[in-house]
Order: sequence, then C-alpha cells, then structure tokens
Amino acid sequence: MRNHLLRAAAGTAASGGASGHVTDSLLCNLDAESYSGSGDLTDSANSNDGTILGATFVSTSPKHFVMDGSNDYIGLGTQLNSSLAPNSEDNDASFSFWINLDAVNADQTIFSNPKKLSNIPFLLYYDIDVYAAANNDQTGDIGAGNTNVLSVLMKDASTQYVMTTANNAVSASTWYNIVVVLNPSNDVHKIYLNNVLVAKYNSSVANNLSTITADLNIGAASDSSTMDGKFAQFLAYTKALTDAEVQQNWNAFKGRFGYGTGIPASNLELYINPSSYSSGTTVPDSSGNSRTYNLNNGVVHNTSPNRFTLDGSNDYLAAASNYSITTGNGTFVVWIKRNGNQNEWTGIFHDRVSSANGVHFYDDSNKIAYTWNNSNSTYSWQSDLLVADATWTMVAVSVNSSSVKAYRYTSSSTPSTATNSNSHSNATFQNLSIGRDNYGSYRYFNGDIGQALFYSSTLTDSQITQIYNTTKSTYGY
Repeated sequence: MRNHLLRAAAGTAASGGASGHVTDSLLCNLDAESYSGSGDLTDSANSNDGTILGATFVSTSPKHFVMDGSNDYIGLGTQLNSSLAPNSEDNDASFSFWINLDAVNADQTIFSNPKKLSNIPFLLYYDIDVYAAANNDQTGDIGAGNTNVLSVLMKDASTQYVMTTANNAVSASTWYNIVVVLNPSNDVHKIYLNNVLVAKYNSSVANNLSTITADLNIGAASDSSTMDGKFAQFLAYTKALTDAEVQQNWNAFKGRFGYGTGIPASNLELYINPSSYSSGTTVPDSSGNSRTYNLNNGVVHNTSPNRFTLDGSNDYLAAASNYSITTGNGTFVVWIKRNGNQNEWTGIFHDRVSSANGVHFYDDSNKIAYTWNNSNSTYSWQSDLLVADATWTMVAVSVNSSSVKAYRYTSSSTPSTATNSNSHSNATFQNLSIGRDNYGSYRYFNGDIGQALFYSSTLTDSQITQIYNTTKSTYGY
C-alpha cells in the first residue's frame, strides 16, 4: 500500500477531574456517552465540536457512532490545528481513542487530515501491509511489525518516519483504547493499546505535527480507507501523557467497554461457581447469601476447567432450601457447554416453585430463550441465538419492566445479542435449578455447566461483558 503518516502528539498531562480522567492540557474531549442524539458532537473540554458526517449514533451501552467503511466520519475542521502545531513541528501532543473495528482485512483510517498523501500527512492508521519498513526497529525500540499493525507516521522538514506495533495488533469486534504519545521534546514516541506500551520509537529526527491547514477527521482521509467500525471517544492533549496518566485515563473509562475487573457485587443474589466445590454433594453460594446448592442424582464435578457434568437424564443442581427473591428486574448469567441436541424446552437456569421463571432453550432448537411469570409472551419469544454444540458459551438474559435482552459470548468480548419489547411485572424466585426445568421428566440439560449467577437487577452491557472478561480464561478464551 502507500506511505501513511500517523501524527499523534505528546504532552505531559497531569491531574484528573471529577470523572477520573486527565484534564491538564486537555484540548478536546469528544465522547459519545454525552451526545444529545442530534446536532454536533460537543467538546466538553473546550469548543472544538465534531461534525457528524454520515456516522450513525447508537444509544445502547457503550454509546458510540457506527462508521460504515464507505464515507462516514466525524469532522473536526481546522479548529485544533493552531493549538497542536502553533509554530513548529516540535510541539508535544497526545491522542486517545476508543474504537472497535468491524473487520481487520482492509486498511482503515482512524485519525487523519485529507492531505495525508502529501508531505504534511497526519495519520493514525490500521495498516494491513505497511508500505515501507518501520523505523522503530533499533535498540530500545518496541514494535516494528509490517502486517496488520497500528501505524503512526511522523516527519521532519522533508522525511517521513513510520512507527508501528508488532504484527496482528488488534482483532475485529473488540473495543480498544489506542493512545498515541508524540514527544519530540524528549526524542521519543509511543503507542499504547489498552494501557500496554506496544510501540516505541526513540528518535531525535522524527518530529511531530507539521503546520497544518487542512481539516482533521476521525475515521476518514483523502482515499478510500475510511474506518469500518465503531467510535466512542476522542481525547487530544497539548502535552505528552506519562505512563501513569495513560493508565489513569484507562482506569477512568475501561469499565464502560467491558474491561472492569471482578464480578459486579451489587444485587448479586446467587453465584454458584464449580471452582468453590470441595467434596460431597453440595457447593457453596459465592454471592455471600449462603444459598448452598445440592448436586442431585449423580451430578459429577470435573476439573480443567472446573465444571459440573450433567447426563441429560435426571441430573441437576438446586438449593438445599427454598429462598424468596421478588423483583421486576433480573439478570441470568451462566456458562454452558452442551453435549448434543437438547430436549425441547430444556432448562438451563430455571425456577418453577411458585411460577415459571428463568433461562432455557426454545423448544428443541438449542437457541436461548426465557420465561418470566409463566407468560406466553416471554417463552414464545425466539432470540435465534444458537448455542453451538461442544463449545463453551456464556449465556446471559437481562430483564427490565419493558424489555428483555439475550447475549451469547464465545471467543469474543463483543457478544451476539437479541432484544424484544415486553412487559414484565414482579416475579418471585424461590429455587433456581441449574440444568433443568422441573416440568415433566425430559427438560434436563445434557453437558457441562460452569459458573451461574443471578442478579435482582438489570445489568448493563458493560457489566455483563465485565463478567465475561473476568471468567473467560477458565473456559479457554
């Protein structure tokens, strides 16, 4: 392909604001989370608003704009130029982006001006095949890949220099925080990916921004390499961020994109974790609510990974004694690995003591379904989310008063989902069985079951992804 100039500037930012991110020397903050739904994308740091050109706003968490890879982008005009490169190319600056590429089989512009092919390019790029050898290949440098990399091109008065990450830096359908720090004051330039330093270029000749007069764009440049994916946030600084400040911003925003840590504790009613099993026919409740569960009719505990194996005949887990949880909102999360086709309406995480409530398969389709208060309008809904055979899958269903959302995760932190509008009144849960629906003698799960959690609240997309990211390594992801 062609030469690409990734221009990112470095600056030494410092203190954080109320939201926890770095605010010192913050020139621009464009965040989809604060978008009103119409008009320009307002800069909450100064007055450098972005013009939305074709990109589609999505209001579900995390809020973002979809760019179609054809002609969608966000225009910044020339309003940042004088602050980023007021007198020379030696000014430090830093840029932070939250993006999610839909595909990684084509070149894509993340940040550029339309004249990137001239001698004043300014570009952050996803590059499938770098045109020239990376310059950050000397002692002390990091990166220098040439295939499927993030690339930054910088220059002095007449020569362009390219800095790249290692090969295969990113995957499709995954949220990333990309930070570029260009620091000519100290002769060093860096790229961070999710708070990890993935490229470093020690250079006394590569500078920073040229004196630019062209518009700056998020997601588009002068050629056809428009971004195909999602954009959520852009921060620009007039100083070089330190390692600690890059981490500060990462910590401030990562939870929104599913990179929180641990299991969310608020409104966690039940948490059955096979890793907590020791011996016998009981397993403790890790939620702190002391709802001990029994292993019934020969349920087997296995390791690597820790799991319960059910034979599809009459095996299941259930609480040693009934409890009572009444709620109009709920979230079910459970890891499963089915063994062949399941019987019709097989229960996964289901209660039928006072009324039918929980997660199950739809008929004999091996697709995710749910029931709430035994309502026909709930169990007749088809999510069309097929659970593949012999594949560890995290299934989640979240319910609020007016809708339901089903999730299916395997190897990616971006799930397949399905939603439906429906009215849900308060339901009472007394004994959620794991691996069966106690209706007849045929709705028993055949396969392995891992961690199972129930919340008396509607978790956000980010919270559910947080559970996935916290637990996925157990299941080989």
